[in-house]
Amino acid sequence: MRQVRRNDRRVPFVWRLSAGFAMAACLVVLVHGALTVHAHRQHVAELRVERQKLAAELQEVKKIVSEAEPTVLLEHNDGTRVIMDLDSLQHRSDIQPASYRTFD
Repeated sequence: MRQVRRNDRRVPFVWRLSAGFAMAACLVVLVHGALTVHAHRQHVAELRVERQKLAAELQEVKKIVSEAEPTVLLEHNDGTRVIMDLDSLQHRSDIQPASYRTFD
């Protein structure tokens, strides 16, 4: 038995140590990659939720805008403003619009 053991080649300690470090490095790279993918997916999910909230808010604003009554803003040079309902202006015959130009 002793002769058989003497004839076996023993792997030097440096090679065994380097194989252990290589395995540890592979594990570190795999864990880092998994954490990066998880963080990216979580960020995409958060963006998707935010997009859904913004879309819902946009629909609410569009609904409010479609239901709003048209108004006219009259402004003087000194900064005074008069906001009038457009329907009330159309029923009065003594008021004529100065311009139909919009400033949007």
